[in-house]
Amino acid sequence: MNAAHQEQVTNITQDELTGLIKRVAEIEWLLVALVILYVKLSPISPQNLPVICIALCCFALFILLSRYSWLRKISNKWKITVDTWVMITFITVILWHTGKFESPLLGLYLFVIITAAITLGEKTAFLEVGLISTICLFLSFTPAALANLTLLKLSGPLIMMFPFWLTAYVTIRLANETKRAKEQIEHLSYTDYLTGLYNMRMFRVLMEQEILRSSRFKSFFSIMILDADNLKTINDSFGHLTGDEMIKLFAHTIRANLKPTDIVARYGGDEFIALLPATDASQALIAAERLRTVVAKATCNVDGKYIQVTASIGIAEYPGHGTLIDELLNSADKALLQSKGAGKNRTTVQPNNLFTGRVLYNVK
Repeated sequence: MNAAHQEQVTNITQDELTGLIKRVAEIEWLLVALVILYVKLSPISPQNLPVICIALCCFALFILLSRYSWLRKISNKWKITVDTWVMITFITVILWHTGKFESPLLGLYLFVIITAAITLGEKTAFLEVGLISTICLFLSFTPAALANLTLLKLSGPLIMMFPFWLTAYVTIRLANETKRAKEQIEHLSYTDYLTGLYNMRMFRVLMEQEILRSSRFKSFFSIMILDADNLKTINDSFGHLTGDEMIKLFAHTIRANLKPTDIVARYGGDEFIALLPATDASQALIAAERLRTVVAKATCNVDGKYIQVTASIGIAEYPGHGTLIDELLNSADKALLQSKGAGKNRTTVQPNNLFTGRVLYNVK
């Protein structure tokens, strides 16, 4: 994955994590509301009520500090992990003073399990279910009873804890399926279906980032538009499936012969575009000529016949040919048209204030 695109994905992931942390805060306030509702509707012994109120106040204070103080700027999975630990502690204290394992609030642990399964992943979620199960066993039996524990006595609490494990398993599976579907949708949204390269939507985003970076550091970059010569003739002679195979071969050859940091996209039809960071027009010209030579040698076997295409290339440089995306695309497109008009299988760089000569290369 290109470094610029990796940065884009990282930003998206961070935004998603920030959104998840907000959802966790809503779950925490829901726990507070449910406990308060239970206290209002159920008789609580006088000796337990003060402890429950203190637990509520401490938990509410934790939420306020975590969500509305400088701590709110921290957005990572460790913060969510700490939240789940605090939620487990809070629920355990409430259960201890509202009937222990027989408490109607035992199901509050499900909020923790679902939160962990969605946000923290499979291993952490099952570890927290294991911790909750251990706490439930402790709540079910006194220390003396645990010393004389039998399988029969243990069966009741184990059956009661089965929904916890089932909820964790189902939630994790659903979360994983949702994540995979989301990744597939994201992949389709920024790649070309035929070649697997970036589409122009994503290319423009990455190009805009490169313009901002180059403007800040006063550096160059170049773009080249590459056109597969005579592909229409191949489509007419061998069919569109063969034409698609040639497009894929053309795309693969481009990607394989540029640097990993270069950004390559399908411009449309049989045209492709590449962005070469920290590369001026003269350097891009060398890279384009090397690439044009390799393309001309690449062949595709169709029913025993080896067919090939050549490449016409147009180059534009930032900032010499423009400082906006459309200016650079227009300049590279004009250079490409010159290559096509001069006989194809050429590389053209138009004159600009930084690169003062027009260069046409032709394979004899």
